[in-house]
Amino acid sequence: MISVQVQPSGEAGDQFGLQTAPAPGSIPCPGLFYPTAAPDGALLRLRFPGGLLNARQCRSLASFSERLGAAAVDVTNRANVQIRGLVATDLPRRLVASSAQLAADQLAAPLMGVDHLRNIMASPTAGIDPTQLLDTRPLVQALDAYISTEPRLVGLSPKFSVGWDGGEQVSMAQQPNDLLFRGVEINEQIYLQLDLSEMALGCYLIPPSACIEAVAAIAELYLGCVDPALVRKPRLRQVLQAQRPLLQQLRPYQAARIDLPAILPTYRHLGIHPQRQSGRFYIGVALPLGRLTLEQLRQLANLSETYGSGIRLTPWRNLLLPDIAEADLPTVQQQLADLGLSDDPIWGGLVACSGLTGCLSAATDTQADAAALAAALAQLGQPEPLTIHFSGCPKSCAHRTSSDLALVGDPEQSTPRYSLYAGLGETFGRLIAADLSPAELPQKLTNLLVAYRQSRAADSDSEQSFRDFVSQQPVVQLQAWSSGGIC
Repeated sequence: MISVQVQPSGEAGDQFGLQTAPAPGSIPCPGLFYPTAAPDGALLRLRFPGGLLNARQCRSLASFSERLGAAAVDVTNRANVQIRGLVATDLPRRLVASSAQLAADQLAAPLMGVDHLRNIMASPTAGIDPTQLLDTRPLVQALDAYISTEPRLVGLSPKFSVGWDGGEQVSMAQQPNDLLFRGVEINEQIYLQLDLSEMALGCYLIPPSACIEAVAAIAELYLGCVDPALVRKPRLRQVLQAQRPLLQQLRPYQAARIDLPAILPTYRHLGIHPQRQSGRFYIGVALPLGRLTLEQLRQLANLSETYGSGIRLTPWRNLLLPDIAEADLPTVQQQLADLGLSDDPIWGGLVACSGLTGCLSAATDTQADAAALAAALAQLGQPEPLTIHFSGCPKSCAHRTSSDLALVGDPEQSTPRYSLYAGLGETFGRLIAADLSPAELPQKLTNLLVAYRQSRAADSDSEQSFRDFVSQQPVVQLQAWSSGGIC
């Protein structure tokens, strides 16, 4: 097997000059120690590997946000947290001065220079999912410890990311990551499949005990091929494709591909679900547009401490409350309702980027338009569990996977205009309509949902999902329905 030496932390930050924020322009993604400018003020992003927060971290995050002048935090599509609308004056110096306390509160890595590389995702139900093959949380913790204490990794691309899927029913495998490990069982032995086939580099079956070593080996390969002085570093996939022969390092691992089960829709985690632990349940909570007020965050910390064990952020910008006893479920549900939180499938599947109020690239006010759509859909009653994506421009920053419906702002227009996409297709789906004003959207989408319901009513045995329904219809038919045509 490959041997990888990890430097001890100690005073490594001072030795390698990492106790200052990264140079301006060297990292294109928001981080914790370098505020990024946006129309609504500076923004910071805090990494929580695996989306896991205990009650103490929730309270520390709320207090930290409050000290910076924020009233709320936003969950991101990598199950991290973003703080927006900050006054940038003296902010970098204050963050650097707070780095030791942030690390002690487990809001940051002990080495500032690598904090932004803690892009580690895991299925939100890791360790509690009845269908899982293995608990990936120890792997998340081990990888975080490796990244957080290895100063040489500052040379990696800031987009470097790793995902862990242990065979859970609530899977994050559809989320984009540089490296994705998925649990498989072969002859009663559990392996993690590292699939590099999209890069034409094959698949490898790796024992769980060797996975961190494999990630480290690939990181070392990258560092040996890329000039650390580069301001804009290439993505890992670009380097691996260009240096294919160097991947012979992975030969100790078995090269094979195992067909894995289909990924179920993401909304299935909302509401109450039994855990693999007898007598314990988790509650999936929908967050309107991914936002939590600081008071909600503090009360969730209290709830989780009294009745459960922390909270889990999800890549769909909502959260789970795990380890709740059956007898406590009504109490917890009522307290969530008192906080204005529920398992409403409309909010559970509605995603919007920051829009023109928070992004210079956006052409539309996605947040306000998404809220207006949610209000219209609520009037239909018994809402379908849909995924609806608002993007203020074609970049699609807030949602990297396919949706049932997508509404994309057009930056070429002088006034806010959207294009409507539906079902499966390239990037956003199939184009149904263009040049739509925000006011037209609620009726267009309501018409499509009514057509779907009428189709289901005509075939009472049908279990066809909305996405399958719109994907199988001719575009001209979908255009007619969206305009109020008869089904």
